Amino acid sequence: MIYIFILITLVLIPAFSCNNKDNKLSSGPFANSISDDSLLSLVQHHTFEYFWDGAEPVSGMARERFHGAWPHWIYGETGKVKPFSPKDNGADIVETAYLIQGLLSVRQYFKDGNENEKELAADIDKLWKEVEWSWFTKERENVIYWHWSPDLGWEMNFPVQGYNECLILYVLAASSPT
Repeated sequence: MIYIFILITLVLIPAFSCNNKDNKLSSGPFANSISDDSLLSLVQHHTFEYFWDGAEPVSGMARERFHGAWPHWIYGETGKVKPFSPKDNGADIVETAYLIQGLLSVRQYFKDGNENEKELAADIDKLWKEVEWSWFTKERENVIYWHWSPDLGWEMNFPVQGYNECLILYVLAASSPT
């Protein structure tokens, strides 16, 4: 599964890059000293190295999921949850949303590829459809709750609200086929 994270990095960064290779940086101390294309290549290289060097070498991904959602952290040797805090030892629906967002981008890229790529896209589609977004509304409340613990249930009681980096959670939940 570590390969999925690598694919996300390799696919998403180039997908949003600028195609104008003649453009130069226009201001600041490094103006005209490096082209936009060279700068982008440098950023891509270091981003790849960051994820490659920092990736968990054994599992690459959590095996333990809760209602289709992943925890914030895992122990790589076992795939079990590594608690983020004393009450956060289960599902983290916001981190799951970030992961699913990247996976769906990868799925779109590979869905019409060769047989292996189509199989990867199908696996991603299955992971996407297994997330029970509505379950994180507790009892159908009009809000999604960030954390759930197999030991403590909804004790953290942290509703996701506001127009911020968590907006993707509501977009994915609303557009979910399940």
